[in-house]
Amino acid sequence: MKEFSMKVLLTLILGCFLSGCGSDSPEPGIAQVGGSWQAQLTIQSCAPASVCTSLGFPTGTVGATMVLNQLNDRVQGTFNYNNTAINASITGVVGMNNLAVTGTAITSTGQITIRLSGVISGGVIQATVEHNLTLIDRETGTASSTGDFTRV
Repeated sequence: MKEFSMKVLLTLILGCFLSGCGSDSPEPGIAQVGGSWQAQLTIQSCAPASVCTSLGFPTGTVGATMVLNQLNDRVQGTFNYNNTAINASITGVVGMNNLAVTGTAITSTGQITIRLSGVISGGVIQATVEHNLTLIDRETGTASSTGDFTRV
């Protein structure tokens, strides 16, 4: 009986190994977004100007970089506006064709909350990024940007 139990146990372990039990493989239907992404984002709005300036929030069109590590439908990584002090750790979820991440960048003058939502199409993430801005003195503002991230 003991020999039979051992064979069953080994068969179960081998079956689990071959079928991917506990695997880090992506789930079917989940977009693969792990890696480095770059975009030229257009700042749609930032107000009030005094808060935006104090935090060093960019204006016009600015480069942005996002690096994502993915485990199934969960992502974590970094988001930053290039050549600024705005660097945030981000976490979120990815679906078949959408991505949602959030994070907070801390600067010497305050903090910027980042909420990115994107539609994934081919190798492009069409993103909208919303921000809550808070200075150390508690003065607040908002900003938004849009653009397409491409994998690099």
